[in-house]
Amino acid sequence: MRIVQVARKVYPATGGLENHVWELSKRLNVAEYDVQILTSHRTPKQERTSFPVTRFTCIPTPRNLLIPSLRFLNKLKKIASSNAILHLHYNTLFSEPILFFSKKIHLPSVVTLHSDHQRRALVSRMFDVASLHLLDKTTTRFICLTNAHRQIFTRRGLCAEKIAVIPNAIDIQLTRHYFSQASNQIEPNEEMSDLLFVGSLVPTKNPELIIRALAKISEWKTRDIGIPTLTIVGSGRLEARLKALVERLRLGHYIRFLGQIPHRELFKQYALSRVVVIPSRSEGIPTVALEAMVCSKAVIATRITGMAETVIDGETGVLVKPNDADELAEKIVHLLRSSSLQNRFGRRALKEVQRYSWEKICPSVVSVYNDALLDNTRA
Repeated sequence: MRIVQVARKVYPATGGLENHVWELSKRLNVAEYDVQILTSHRTPKQERTSFPVTRFTCIPTPRNLLIPSLRFLNKLKKIASSNAILHLHYNTLFSEPILFFSKKIHLPSVVTLHSDHQRRALVSRMFDVASLHLLDKTTTRFICLTNAHRQIFTRRGLCAEKIAVIPNAIDIQLTRHYFSQASNQIEPNEEMSDLLFVGSLVPTKNPELIIRALAKISEWKTRDIGIPTLTIVGSGRLEARLKALVERLRLGHYIRFLGQIPHRELFKQYALSRVVVIPSRSEGIPTVALEAMVCSKAVIATRITGMAETVIDGETGVLVKPNDADELAEKIVHLLRSSSLQNRFGRRALKEVQRYSWEKICPSVVSVYNDALLDNTRA
C-alpha cells in the first residue's frame, strides 16, 4: 500500500497536528508501508528521513491560509496508483482543491477532521457548509478524533457510516522517559510553578482566560495559597497584548513568559508545575493534554467538544465552562488547595492515557485505509 500523507505543515513546524502527521508517517514507514509526505513551503526543511517529504510553494491568501499550486496537484497525480491512498489532514482552503482533484483521478481519500470546524463569522460559516458538502462528495472515509466530533459532523450532513473515531496518539514510553529525565535534573532550589499553559498565543487557545482568572484570585486575597504562579510556554500574535494585560493587572511578579522552547525542554516545565491549564475555545485532542496525563499532572480544561472524552471531569482533572474566568478561578483555588487531589488526578490520568498509545492507534488508522481502498474498488 502506498500512503500519501498531505498536510499544510508538518514537523519540524510546531503544533499538535504537525507532530501527529510526522509521527504517524514514521510508524507507518517502520511497519514497511510505502509512505511519503506532501506539504507546503511553510514546513521547515527536515534532516534526512527514511521516507520522502516534498515541499511545494503554495499560494498565500489573507488570514494566513494557503491554496495548493498546480505543481502540488500534478505531483499527486504522478504518485497515484492502483494501491495508493491519500490521507489528508484537513485545513481550510488548502484541502478542498486537493480533494476535488483526487476525486477526478480516482484516488481514494481519507480525511482527518482535527477539530469541529464550527466558525462564527457569517462568511466563514457559509464557506464551511459548502466545504462539508464537497468533502462528503469527494472523500472515501473520514476520521474524527472523538465521538462528540462524529456526532457534530453527522448532524451537519456527513455520512455516519463513513466516519471512524480514532483519537490522536502519543508515544507514552518516550514521553515518560523525557519527563523522568527532566524530573531528575531539577535542582533543589528551583521554584515550582502552580500553573502551566502550553500552546500558541492565539485566540482559539485563549490564554487570556487564565490571566483573567488569576486577577480574580488576587481580588479574593486567599491567604492559604496566595496568588498562584503561572508559566506560559508558546508564542503567537497575542503575545504583546497578553504581556501588556499582565502589567496592567499588576501580575508581572506571578506570570512568566518563556516563549517557544525546544520540545525536550518542555518536560522540565511539566516537572516544575502542579497543574496544567487548557483554556481553549476550540480543540480536537490537544497534545498538551496527553503529555500532561503521561506526566501524571492534573488538568483543568474548558468543557468544549471532545475535551470531556480526554479529560474526565472529577477523575483525571476538572472541566470548566469556556470563557468563564470566575469558574476557572474557583477550580484553580480548589485544586491548588489539595495536593492529594492533584496526585489522585495524576495517577488516574496516567492509567487513562494508555488508550492513546501509538500501538493501539496506528493499526486503527491502517484499517480505515483498507476500508477506503475497498470502497474505491466497489465504486
